[in-house]
Amino acid sequence: MQTIKFRFLTDKEKRELFILKTTKNDIVDNFTLTLEEIRYIEKFKKPYLKLGYALQYLFLKNLGYQLHKDIPLEILKYVGEQLGVEDFRIGIYLNNEAARLRHFSEIADFLNFSRFKMNSDFEKLTENIAKKFSNNLELASLFLSELKKMKIVAPGISTIEDILSKASIKAERNIYEEVLLQLKDKKRLDILLENNCDPESFFSRLKNTSVNISSNGAKELLSKIKFIDEIDCNCDLGFLSESKLSYFLIEIQRSDKFRIQRFADENKKYAYLAMFLYFRRRHFVDMVIEVTSNYAHKVLKRSRKKTQKQNALNFQNYKNNSNRLKDILKDIIRINEFDEFKKYKDSLLQLKEELDSQEDEMEDIDFLLKSHHSFNYTNELLEFINFDTNTKPELVKLLNSFPAYKSRKRLEINIHFFSSQWQKYIKKYDYSKKIIEIALLYT
Repeated sequence: MQTIKFRFLTDKEKRELFILKTTKNDIVDNFTLTLEEIRYIEKFKKPYLKLGYALQYLFLKNLGYQLHKDIPLEILKYVGEQLGVEDFRIGIYLNNEAARLRHFSEIADFLNFSRFKMNSDFEKLTENIAKKFSNNLELASLFLSELKKMKIVAPGISTIEDILSKASIKAERNIYEEVLLQLKDKKRLDILLENNCDPESFFSRLKNTSVNISSNGAKELLSKIKFIDEIDCNCDLGFLSESKLSYFLIEIQRSDKFRIQRFADENKKYAYLAMFLYFRRRHFVDMVIEVTSNYAHKVLKRSRKKTQKQNALNFQNYKNNSNRLKDILKDIIRINEFDEFKKYKDSLLQLKEELDSQEDEMEDIDFLLKSHHSFNYTNELLEFINFDTNTKPELVKLLNSFPAYKSRKRLEINIHFFSSQWQKYIKKYDYSKKIIEIALLYT
């Protein structure tokens, strides 16, 4: 049975890796010969040897790899014009293997380029690149760039693919090991793949979580975060680059319970589950912040309507009370006897009770504070937030100093010390800043 070789790069990516840019600046930067170089190349009598030698020289000097056949006409013309060559057919030179190899050896020696030979230093280099980046084309491009800096002639594409595929596999294994070293008992992650009596596994339930914009929605998210924390397999992926984090996030989003169960590498399985919890926890914290902010906005919107209604009623009460006061004053002025005044006083007790029952003028925040039972999870929310990632230590300082504020209702909060993620949610609505006040009031 024939072995199918692993393809690290697609055919399209291979073309992109060695594609030659044809903007005016790129051509000038990469394919301009000095007067000394032109004088040396002019010793060749045949035009195709001049053009071929010049191109080999410029390829190795400025690009770091050997000449190939796909050279745009713009580049051929630009190099040819410098040498006074009008025939741009490079095929004759490429087919003359003896001359081409002899010239390349001479050029490599002159430019102090050495042949590529795999060793432990290159293994370490490729593993470090693979640990930081996940895009295969980007890996190959960076590898070529490093070789050029070191004045090493780039090997053939099949060798590059073989080296980088091995480096990628090893780098990922090292990442899995580094994740698992942070866990006390990786077997606790098995609960994610269990179904128990539920048709859905815990993995599926966490992955497919969606909630309404309500206090119950926020509480459900907090219960999910609590469940993740109780598994006690939280890891820190701060050692990974943004590129690698993005790669694993996409890979894990594409994964389901059955794909992970099929992993032959046990370390990969448990590392994926641990990273899944890491990404889910961050996502749930962001979700609960957004849900709380949006829910507070809804409550405040209702509060404004209630405020308007209440204030309209108060205005009518003030008007009625003013008229009543005028009548009372008229009645009191007419009274001549003390006993008659006492009787009139007793008749006013019912009016006093009615006036006492009338509510004072209210503000939006007053109605919102009456809804405090809807926001009775803010302590729990703040406990679950990692202050080194989602917000800043200044919030803790503000929480500690808040009881000393005398006028809390009109507190103006500077939100600039919050992370951009927080600021985005806080600024989403005019009144959503109040959610921070709610958090402060109930902690």
